[in-house]
Amino acid sequence: MFPIAWAIMESENKSSWIWFINALQNQLGTTYGSGFTIVSDQQKRLVEALHACLPNAEHQKCARQVHAHFREKHKMTIASDLYWEAVYSLNEPDWR
Repeated sequence: MFPIAWAIMESENKSSWIWFINALQNQLGTTYGSGFTIVSDQQKRLVEALHACLPNAEHQKCARQVHAHFREKHKMTIASDLYWEAVYSLNEPDWR
């Protein structure tokens, strides 16, 4: 996994994200995002723009972002350790 694009915008709003995703679509030669997986933070406007512009792309939340939100609610170290074990598991039996 590696980043393929970045941009500096005036703000993280839906129209800015749509502009960015449209530019990315043009460079990658994709229309609906089939075969692509986008990993991002939980920025609401980005998620909306992804669904609008790349409806067939898979979208996953960044594990670090999910963990940060999890840690805010659950301060237990054991839960944090179990979370990362699940994230790094390579198959379903290890995940369980």
